[in-house]
Amino acid sequence: MIFSINYAVSVHNTMEYLEVESKIHAQDTATSLGLSLSPHLVAEDVSVVETMMNSIFDRGYYKEINLVGPDGEMIVALKNDHPIEGVPSWFVALLAMETAVAESEMSAGWVLAGVVEVTINPGVAYLKLYEQAQHAGMLSLAMLVVSVFILFFILKYILLPLKNMEQLSLAIAKGHFGSIEKLPRTIEFKNVVIAMNLMSSRVKGMMDDLNSKLKRIGEAIQRDELTGLIKKNGFDTALKQLISCDVNGFVILIKVDDLAGFVEQHGMATTDLLLKDFANVLAEKTQDSAQFSVSAYRFYGGEFALLVKAISESQILALAKQIQDDFFILGQKYNKAAVAHMGITPFNFLDANDDVLNAAGEAFEEAKLIGLNGFCLRDRIEQARNVEQWHTLVAEIISNHHYQVDYIQQVKALKGNKAILEEASIQAQTESGELIPARIFVSIAEKFNLITELDKGVINTVISQYKSNPKMHPIAVNLSLASIQDVDFRNWLKQLMTKNKQLHQQLVFSVSTFSIVKDIKTYESFVSFIHDHNGSVMLKRFETHSISIERVKDLKPDYIRLSRDLSNDVHSDSGKQQFIQSMQELGHLLGVVVLAESVRDKRDINYFKKVGFAGLSLSDLGT
Repeated sequence: MIFSINYAVSVHNTMEYLEVESKIHAQDTATSLGLSLSPHLVAEDVSVVETMMNSIFDRGYYKEINLVGPDGEMIVALKNDHPIEGVPSWFVALLAMETAVAESEMSAGWVLAGVVEVTINPGVAYLKLYEQAQHAGMLSLAMLVVSVFILFFILKYILLPLKNMEQLSLAIAKGHFGSIEKLPRTIEFKNVVIAMNLMSSRVKGMMDDLNSKLKRIGEAIQRDELTGLIKKNGFDTALKQLISCDVNGFVILIKVDDLAGFVEQHGMATTDLLLKDFANVLAEKTQDSAQFSVSAYRFYGGEFALLVKAISESQILALAKQIQDDFFILGQKYNKAAVAHMGITPFNFLDANDDVLNAAGEAFEEAKLIGLNGFCLRDRIEQARNVEQWHTLVAEIISNHHYQVDYIQQVKALKGNKAILEEASIQAQTESGELIPARIFVSIAEKFNLITELDKGVINTVISQYKSNPKMHPIAVNLSLASIQDVDFRNWLKQLMTKNKQLHQQLVFSVSTFSIVKDIKTYESFVSFIHDHNGSVMLKRFETHSISIERVKDLKPDYIRLSRDLSNDVHSDSGKQQFIQSMQELGHLLGVVVLAESVRDKRDINYFKKVGFAGLSLSDLGT
């Protein structure tokens, strides 16, 4: 605005100066010409008069020079009608200058001899004005550019704290609560930074308290209060994780003999001491070495288990013998000869948790027939198909897309009962039409590096079905760790998401919690990759046995779906209730939607409504 006003004033002043100068020049010319022409006009030498007038007129500064006699007759008339050159017409129309006109009287004695009229040519003034306007405009523009350039750096320096405040705000939104150490000099910015630092520190304190609370509650939920051993749900998760990772091992199912009779004879206090000592015997055997790993669990009452991986049959028998010897010593302390029996069974990637526990239970029943504190190793019954046969069958099904994609675990909003999402599930059959359990199908595909091709096929099928039958909610597609680790898979997915702009509204990429613990960094980069393409991810079957809540905060999933164990029997478990409430608070702080899975009891549903959960899926056995 300042430059514009200065420029306008400069041009206007120049125009006024040129107008005044033109008037003075016209008057001087008229006066000079009148004095020069008077003698010749008196002598009536018109030819000399005309010659003198032409010599002055030809200089080009004049539009008209007229010599008028005393009676008003035109003696000499000179006129220049040539248009103004070098000046745009719009400039002339915009800045209309007053044409300077002057006259001078000539006399012979006291008698009027004639009048000289001089009209200045405005073209010269316009040309000078236009050149001045151009020069002033270029100079003003150059000064404006330099000033703006300087102002840019001044403002950038002054507003530099805003960049730090923006970074801090984004960090807070992502769950990282830092502070700005260097305070800005500007009072207003300084006050804002102080307020943001205070807010960040307080929210950080809230998050730390919430994380500590969740960690405490999570440990309390997964640990048995009496013995300190991990509960059965921790065993289920650990066994499922080993099976999914194609890790072979053994399960030792251990049950205290006649616990009810011992309670009647010695009371609850002594029984609790027995169970603690019993748990200590098992805990002493736990280790995690390069050779093998042993973990101890208490299911309920007098039922315990050991989960052993990467161990040979001779080693598992030696371990069982050591435990048996410890049981004899423990029995002497409590005057109880028959302390416990042990059922041992192996497991591999084709097994399910229930199958393994059933086999261990059968081995336990056989151990009871062997003798005091006996143990029995149950040999594996041969599978209907060997591994190579499974490989051939699964490879053929995947390559020819001989599988179906159905939808299960529909999650409904607790407010409005509207579907939020549902999960894609594969169904495949043998040649005889027998359904292949999805767990075995996926395990075989992972073992023989077919899982990435399967994941691509499922995604394409879901997209195709979505287009033919659009849904109002997205579909959760389960991905394996091998797929998200595969660079080619990510490139393929990137092209797919670029081609299908609506894909982020149609799909939610889901990975099980117990899978990502094997490579959390890769999962973290995959989440960033999906978010960069406006997609969504879900952390499925979340539980504190597999991953800490601090890690979840860093992973930034869009959805967290709790495991079935954490989603059920909530109404009667105060520990789970505290955990659910804390997870909901954490979800609000981090912008994560927390969901419950396979809820059975209506009282649990009511509790989730009370807490404010977004939604849950119902179990087939739900009431």
